[in-house]
Amino acid sequence: VYLEHDDDVSVHYEDGTRLLEQTKPKTSNPLADSSIDLWKTISNWLEDQAPIKSGGIDRLCLFVTPSHSPGPWAQLLHTANTENDVAALVAAIKKSITPTRKRSKTFSFVKRFLDAPSEEQHALAFRFQLIVQAEPTKVITGLFAPSVSTPLLDRIVAYALGEAKQSICSSPPTIW
Repeated sequence: VYLEHDDDVSVHYEDGTRLLEQTKPKTSNPLADSSIDLWKTISNWLEDQAPIKSGGIDRLCLFVTPSHSPGPWAQLLHTANTENDVAALVAAIKKSITPTRKRSKTFSFVKRFLDAPSEEQHALAFRFQLIVQAEPTKVITGLFAPSVSTPLLDRIVAYALGEAKQSICSSPPTIW
């Protein structure tokens, strides 16, 4: 497991495949059709991991917290399982492009996806996984809540998150 190596989080498996994860802890919706976070991530995956179809990447995961509803494009990408699904996504995006959208900061990243060869679009879509979680620490605190008081549990989680952040910021990527 690497932090800030190939991506925010990357897992290199013994068989040579990799999982790349982008994390988006945002208050604004990073899954909206016009989200620069969504489309910059997709553009970066297409640029930095090319060719996705043969680069040993098993999954491209976008982890979003707090919970946001995906826009129509993100939903189509998330549910794309066939070449026809990807074609429908591309068609929906092209149909929605207006002169105003072409002038947006997001458009160059959307265009990168649209200009990609269909094999790369399919490879990205088939490997794309969306995880949306309201508050990831609630899963942890829920496990310990029956046996640890809430004030102590809050302090433990805050300490653990602070230590993890400091470790990431003060040292090179770590293999676990």
